[in-house]
Amino acid sequence: EDGDIDSWRCYAIEKRETGEVAGCLSFCRQKLLHEYDLGWMMIGAYTRKGYAAEAAEAFAEAFCRTQGIDYLIAVMDVAAFGILNDLCGHPEKGEALRKSAREMAAAWVVNARDEENVYRLAFDQPGTWSMKYNAVWDKIFGTGVFPEHAFSEEIACHLAKHMNPYGLPLDNRAAYTKSDWLLWTATMADTEEQFDAFVASLWRAYNESGSRVPLTDWYFTDTALQRGFQNRTVQGGLFIRLLLDSGKCRV
Repeated sequence: EDGDIDSWRCYAIEKRETGEVAGCLSFCRQKLLHEYDLGWMMIGAYTRKGYAAEAAEAFAEAFCRTQGIDYLIAVMDVAAFGILNDLCGHPEKGEALRKSAREMAAAWVVNARDEENVYRLAFDQPGTWSMKYNAVWDKIFGTGVFPEHAFSEEIACHLAKHMNPYGLPLDNRAAYTKSDWLLWTATMADTEEQFDAFVASLWRAYNESGSRVPLTDWYFTDTALQRGFQNRTVQGGLFIRLLLDSGKCRV
């Protein structure tokens, strides 16, 4: 109970017609980062048949209904799956998925908007805010899923009102942040001045932190002290701006 995982469950995925076990689906809740993870593993004969996707969709729907979580949105996951379909020779399915992603994004922009032109942490939580770091992939892929400049006003508000001396918190609930996601958010900025402001806050954190440990990616933005994690490969995410500027992932 003292670890990062608050709860973990594993469920069998059975073939409805025969009751045969086709694989398993696992679910866990991270109590420190307030996130939910869903994964699966299929037996060889049952791979590439859509069983995992069907099971995951059914589980997510049931979980939202029984646990009171209204929305689980992964807009860029849908768009990225569309790109994978293109690469596998299924352009019609790829375009259909990107169309769905654009529709989801358009609805999200309307339903998540809060005062001060920021987007809520959840649709039913006014007065909240958070980083939207995963939307950076829309910019990197060039998929145009979100409306142009959809995050301009939010990033400007973050810099003006939500930044601490050592960076932008993940959301309004706690003062800690993740260094990689901080720079993913920075890469979504419209101007070099905004981007540099995010980078400068991270530099100050590493330069002034009293936690003299191998590079930590999880630290407090008000003190620069380590919250957890160190010496992890996720720090490669600090260089995401180079990936954007290279254009190598643009489709």
